[in-house]
Amino acid sequence: MSKKLKVWIFTFEYAGVVKVGGLGEVPANQAKSLKDQLDITVFVPSHGTKERLKSNSSLTDMGLNFTGNFVPYEFDIHIPEATYAISLHQTQINGNNVILIAGNDEISKKTLEDPEVYSPTSLAAKYGLFTFALRHYTQYLIENDRDKLPDVVHIHDYHPFLPYIAMKQELLKHNLDVPSVITFHLLTWPRKNKRFLKACGIDDTPLPIWLSKKRQLMSIDEIFELARNNEHINPSLEKISAFIADIIISVSKSYLLSEVVPKLGNELIASKSEFVWDGCDWDYNEIMENIKNKFSIELKEFIGVSEYSNISRWDMRKFLLTHKIEKIPRDEPIITSEVVLNVVNSLNGKYPIMEERKVKSFKEDGPLILTSGRISQQKGFDIILESIPLVIEKIPEARFLMLIMPSEYSLDEITTYAEYMKKYPENLRILFGKTMSIYNLAHICADVYCCPSRWEPFGIIALEAMSSKIPVVATRVGGFQESIVDLSQDLENGTGILVEKENPIELANALISMLRASEICQMSIFNQNFNQKKIKSMAQDITLPTLKEKVLIENNFYVRIKNNCLKRVEQNFRWRIVSQKLIDVYKKAIKMVKF
Repeated sequence: MSKKLKVWIFTFEYAGVVKVGGLGEVPANQAKSLKDQLDITVFVPSHGTKERLKSNSSLTDMGLNFTGNFVPYEFDIHIPEATYAISLHQTQINGNNVILIAGNDEISKKTLEDPEVYSPTSLAAKYGLFTFALRHYTQYLIENDRDKLPDVVHIHDYHPFLPYIAMKQELLKHNLDVPSVITFHLLTWPRKNKRFLKACGIDDTPLPIWLSKKRQLMSIDEIFELARNNEHINPSLEKISAFIADIIISVSKSYLLSEVVPKLGNELIASKSEFVWDGCDWDYNEIMENIKNKFSIELKEFIGVSEYSNISRWDMRKFLLTHKIEKIPRDEPIITSEVVLNVVNSLNGKYPIMEERKVKSFKEDGPLILTSGRISQQKGFDIILESIPLVIEKIPEARFLMLIMPSEYSLDEITTYAEYMKKYPENLRILFGKTMSIYNLAHICADVYCCPSRWEPFGIIALEAMSSKIPVVATRVGGFQESIVDLSQDLENGTGILVEKENPIELANALISMLRASEICQMSIFNQNFNQKKIKSMAQDITLPTLKEKVLIENNFYVRIKNNCLKRVEQNFRWRIVSQKLIDVYKKAIKMVKF
């Protein structure tokens, strides 16, 4: 039996520890899928989860405590001098080792234990303390247990790449080398000066880097200037990472070729670039069973039936929209940041916002457009809001439900979006924060999922929707072009409609088309006021000619689209399928170092 490759994963998010958005799902699910083939250890800052994990799992102190001095002003800490005290704690999640980087003294705790993963007040210091920890741990293993050193390191986004540089430099001082693979999930252009890198403990040890298929030694100063490329601003940490990494990965071919390679080095990095799709393991049958177990009694009472089997998806939708939205648990929507919480609480009493961040349910049921995710310019939620009057002009009973997560970077949007609820009280509800109690229910109930992103490297949200059998209307950007089968291009296998970004008119037309297809299907199945004249009238709102023609011939064609959605995910985007490519990428990186 061959020895398993030892893989270290560096990440700021990891499902089971902490998760802000889709990023947290990726390393966790890749590791889970590959646990039987690889020896995996994950490194992640504690982000305040140490005590929770200690009580809920077998989290153990590894007995490794690292201390030292650092320059506080480089980390936005306004005191003249500072020390750090860091410890490592280990647990198992889904069969893989996970090591938390935790703080022990006042400053380190304030930084590493900050539950706001990307808080602007602690993020810079998290980079630094994570880097100090990995340099110390690498030194410890070199001196005491070299067999535990990895064969390859996989870094997720730029946040934990500085720790890899520090680790790499320590290894090179002892004639050791471990290659790196970095996945760029989303380019955000963070910039730091050379002083910051030095403050994190990055020294002058030259690094072997691949540029245009050639490997050469360069100091961090030389790499910094190469990445600067004669510009008058500091290069992004992403560009520095792309030059140093042995292989760079993007999460879709489209994003790799249109954004990552051109913006992080072009021909200098093109030969060492790959793409590995994200995946999704949402199980439709499991979701339906969970909904039954969770809501069966309430649903039967609300609908007025004695048997759960008599409840349709449309019954569930009515239950969600006219009842359950305002009956979520007392601690939801969950918001961890006090800054964000204060802004959301300031909306209390403004219609339809109620006390304690609850919103009123809709008065009436209607075809449901669902969207979710974190608030950012990227996600294009403002485009959805602009499309509302266009949609309700054709379908007055349309309902928009937005389950979205604000952050300290999106405080202005909270009040701006809330104004739309006042403007469209019969059609729009926004829940600010995590609402896990109704998250799956909302997906099952929705008639269409909307993701009008301005850019989207991959977009796991689309896979989650399709796994729930929801057709998707999305922008023709990034990974959406690879995961969603556009009905305009392939009617028989279509899973949704792709539209141009920042175009509320085109977005509205696509949403109206999908809602009309759903309504016609509902009328066909339940024979509700069914007549061909009404069907033809409703179908006139479907702007996609081939879809309109198909719906007129096959009134319940919407069911086929729903089934196509689940089939698409099952055949192409399960984690067990997409993650296999990583093994070849890791082996390639190892060969490159031995070259």
